[in-house]
Amino acid sequence: MVTKKIIVKPKTSFISKFHSDTFFGEFCRYASFMYGKDYLFEKIGLKNKKANIAFSNPLPENLFPIPKYWITKVLESFNIENENDYDYLKKFKKLKYISLDIFELLHEKFLKLSKLENQEAKNKSNEKKDLLEKISNILKKYIDTKKDESGVKTFSNLHVAIDRISFGALEGALFEIEEYFFKADKLIIFFKYDEKILKEEEIKEILHVFGEDGFGAKKSVGKGSFDFEIKDLKEIEKRYLIKDFKTERMGYITSLSVGFPLKEEIEENSKNYIETFTTFPKHGPDAYNSGIFKIPLIMSNIGSTFKIKEYTEIYGDLVKISGKIENNDYKYRHSRLIIPIYV
Repeated sequence: MVTKKIIVKPKTSFISKFHSDTFFGEFCRYASFMYGKDYLFEKIGLKNKKANIAFSNPLPENLFPIPKYWITKVLESFNIENENDYDYLKKFKKLKYISLDIFELLHEKFLKLSKLENQEAKNKSNEKKDLLEKISNILKKYIDTKKDESGVKTFSNLHVAIDRISFGALEGALFEIEEYFFKADKLIIFFKYDEKILKEEEIKEILHVFGEDGFGAKKSVGKGSFDFEIKDLKEIEKRYLIKDFKTERMGYITSLSVGFPLKEEIEENSKNYIETFTTFPKHGPDAYNSGIFKIPLIMSNIGSTFKIKEYTEIYGDLVKISGKIENNDYKYRHSRLIIPIYV
């Protein structure tokens, strides 16, 4: 598979959360609109357990999500009775992203830590303690100097409901809509696709219509529109996103997408570091006859870290979650596909 990145340039605010599963669903809808439903079946691969294309969540430029595995290890090294350490602990728990250069530096340190833990030698305990202290100091310095890396501001805007008969405002019918504004000019979505089946020009054409029409809710009033470019990965990104890149790793993956690996992809009886949430996805307008809501799913958030059996291109699957669907049930699936960072 080919790994590239979409540089997204938001033109408006967004109403729907910009998650990889929703992005995949919208991409499929525009692909079907442009190339027909057979394109979804044959090219996108909705008849299979895994699709021929997958996306990450949008990320701030030059940042990676911090692996939950790292967070757990560092929190173990903090002394909560120390007031200074306690202050950093609270800040560190909220840390979602780190810069690529710090990610690389920490990856090197955690590789050493993993080797020390595997040796299980008593005389290594002081060495392990020193290494954790160095890691903590790197993170403390980063926390002290970093800018706000969340990339998103949420606002609740007050609206009034309209009477569809008189076209006047309904008295007392006020409601709020949350809108997401991206502070950065650019967001990065990493994606993988099978170049033997899908053409990059087709992907660009789909994304062009997608960006013009808009992502998620309220696109009819101009929300969710964006411009984009497709670019090759930087060298530092290749080290962690290309499966066959020759670099030392610990046998873990960290998720860049919301999703969940398959049971058979995770090492049996392994310790995994996961942040989960429940999603209540909806069908698109062409599937309302089956009911608006799909079956709820438990998903892992970005940064979740899994001990895996082997490195593959994409983890997770396309889930059939539409209940009583007859004929062409491949249309009604939901993506739990994960783009991994190999750590």
